[in-house]
Amino acid sequence: MRTTTLSCLALLLLILAGCEASLHENFVDIEKPDKTPLGINLNAFAEGENIIIYQENIPIYYSFETSGREVLKAEFTLGDLLFESNGKSGELWFSPNQLPNGNYTLTCNLYVATNTGSIADQAGMEAYGGTMSWKVTVAYEKEPTETPEMATRINEEGYLELTWEKPYYKYMNFLNYTVYKRGELLATIEDAGITSFTDKGHVLDNGDWYNVKANFEDNVSWYVGYKILPNDNITIEQVEDLSAIDFCTVKWSNGKGYKCKWNIYVNQELKMKETEETSISIPLCAFGTQQYDLHYIQVEAVAYDTADRGSYTYSQSSTVGMMGKYLGNGFTNFDYNERDNTLYYSIFDEIYSMSVPDLKPIARHSSVSPANNTNAINTSEMNSRVLVSYNDALALYEGKMLTAPLIHPVSNRVNGMGARILNDDRIFYIEQTYPKDLMACILSADMESEKRVTLPESSFYGNGVVSADGKYIYLDNSVEIAIYTMSPEFEILEKKVYPTNESPFSNARFMPHNSSLLLVRRATTNTDGVITIYNTEDMTAVHSYEAQYANIDPKTGYLCLSQEDQVEIIDINSGETLFTLPIKQYQQAYLLGGILISSYGHVLNINPYLKKK
Repeated sequence: MRTTTLSCLALLLLILAGCEASLHENFVDIEKPDKTPLGINLNAFAEGENIIIYQENIPIYYSFETSGREVLKAEFTLGDLLFESNGKSGELWFSPNQLPNGNYTLTCNLYVATNTGSIADQAGMEAYGGTMSWKVTVAYEKEPTETPEMATRINEEGYLELTWEKPYYKYMNFLNYTVYKRGELLATIEDAGITSFTDKGHVLDNGDWYNVKANFEDNVSWYVGYKILPNDNITIEQVEDLSAIDFCTVKWSNGKGYKCKWNIYVNQELKMKETEETSISIPLCAFGTQQYDLHYIQVEAVAYDTADRGSYTYSQSSTVGMMGKYLGNGFTNFDYNERDNTLYYSIFDEIYSMSVPDLKPIARHSSVSPANNTNAINTSEMNSRVLVSYNDALALYEGKMLTAPLIHPVSNRVNGMGARILNDDRIFYIEQTYPKDLMACILSADMESEKRVTLPESSFYGNGVVSADGKYIYLDNSVEIAIYTMSPEFEILEKKVYPTNESPFSNARFMPHNSSLLLVRRATTNTDGVITIYNTEDMTAVHSYEAQYANIDPKTGYLCLSQEDQVEIIDINSGETLFTLPIKQYQQAYLLGGILISSYGHVLNINPYLKKK
């Protein structure tokens, strides 16, 4: 506490010679002494003749000057407070509740022994007395009830700057400001007029908190500012390029743009050290690579200058290098509609539509089946209709907005024998009640009427497909294949059986817009296979390729072959290989509308690399 004892003493030193007082009815007047100096020293802060009380719970210290005389009694009054003492020094204690802010008068009535030697003097029953008084102003200077929130900004140099209001005080003796981050001292500022601090070591808002204290004499400290920053992370983003097949650009940011430097690790190897760059080019992984097999990138932010770096580092990691776009976990079925240039696919119990070639989402629709089990998606070759088959229902949509489907309940559907929209808008599907023969079912375009035809001696067939014109039904098993020729009225005209001693056919597909050709896949081992294009009339081979999976793109007419670790696009007419691309080992890849699709749900626009017909 700041005190001015000397100035108070000069003000309060009073000579009480010749001043008498009666403390008892037995007291009598005595002869005045020539000189009897009495006075008081007050240890308190004063402005001129005015005592200032500006701190709570700090007493006023006093001591008397009595020229060797004993203090018989001292009475102090301050407002409504009364203090009594018989010592030569002491303290006047009071609380803000007892003495609130305001103007008061401090009065001291002092009585000392006369030292005359009289009986009364010896009995302490005569005294010299006097009264002294001072003006008192009570103006407590207190810490703010609520700590103000500091303002923050990124200054012209790119650093975080915190600003607080200068606290109001008039009498307290300021020492310094101390700035803390997460409870650790960052800086000490001794100029009360400097009310901002720049944290050059701050590179990321990571839930950090700052406090600023104003410190005064007598171990008094006030909190004068606080700031809690958001809990952000370093963002890492692979720039989307739906046609890139060689390299990708990965960029990063600390959100607010704080000035800093970066250390970049790719697959644990330091690629960029203390760089100011915010992007890097890295090779793409093979098409169809899953998230956990992508490149691992770690981005570390450090303060721009070494001297400003603390012990704590901020970093973020991610996987990057995915080729194309990933549609999501749970991807299962898909098909492409050439008429409205739209890709359809399912993820768990929802159906999605996406525009081609920009691969932008159009619509989605939740499952119409309580079983929530999508078995297949089929699109019309003639219009924009889309058919989704479930274990217990068929849902027919009129287009890519996926609204208000027609629903047809089904039972005993044979998995793998996908329902299909025929060119005349009728709907084909197969049902089976084991051990009976398969039932070929044809629905009208509005799903109101249905015709069923038994396929004789078909109970042992496990795979089947129908041509878009409804002319042929293909069935196979491990022993033989069967081709049923159907009339426009959906009557069986002919059945041809072709024994096979090789591996069973599977994944059979009629050529788009050409039911006279049939593409089938035969697995020779777990990792190898043969793709053959047959003449539907007599099952003679037209083309044969070594590959695991294949399809014909209805838009381009090109053949897509999936090998063990490569996809190949072939022009069937010329036999020319138009495009090859590495794919994740044992992945399946298909080409629809110039979009390459992996069996895990990756899509890539390869139209820029395909030669035009």
